[in-house]
Amino acid sequence: MNFENLSIVDIQVHVRNTKPEPVTENSDWPDIIFRHYKDTDDLGIYFIKVTPGVLKISDNSLDDLLVSYDHNRKIISIDLDIISSLFHSNMFTVDGLLNAKFIKPIYDEDSDTLKINFVNINPLPTKIQKTTINDIEVEMDTAKKLITILFYNASKSIAKPLSEEEINFFAEKVE
Repeated sequence: MNFENLSIVDIQVHVRNTKPEPVTENSDWPDIIFRHYKDTDDLGIYFIKVTPGVLKISDNSLDDLLVSYDHNRKIISIDLDIISSLFHSNMFTVDGLLNAKFIKPIYDEDSDTLKINFVNINPLPTKIQKTTINDIEVEMDTAKKLITILFYNASKSIAKPLSEEEINFFAEKVE
């Protein structure tokens, strides 16, 4: 495989809070990076910059959803496979790239829920589906397309960005 020709597009999206102003340290979420690997039809959702030594373990939550954790068992990334079959076709541009305008992460501090929406409006009925991982559910519509990923207890289960000191510490552990 020629890796020089891989088409990778990063989309940086700010997490909108349901409250007008950040009230606590949990309210102000860092931006989330959505990395679309067009040639492999995958989407990586990165809550922190994944550097050497940070990734500890991964777990398949559903057939097409892989969750990766750090050493504290906090979520650092989500990988979605074969996104052309997971999302409605309007999620992609004419060139086949993921359309950033539909990605809407919202954090609700009162319920401590991070909700990543992949549609603006969905006229089809939806159903919340549990995964094998506590605190993660997905919302699918009747066409079996992914509408939303829900993270409950988000402030406790999702990793926050690492300091340079922490990044260097983990990098040294893998050398």
